[in-house]
Amino acid sequence: MKKIVKPFLTEKQVKVLRLRMSGLTQDQVAEILKISREAVA
Repeated sequence: MKKIVKPFLTEKQVKVLRLRMSGLTQDQVAEILKISREAVA
């Protein structure tokens, strides 16, 4: 039987991480994803 593994990061966290790794600032990521800057930090 295959074991189901819960991902460590949520889909939104992965999006934030990818955008930050591409060189965008927290403010830019927040604007793109329509979330608060605090949610990005």
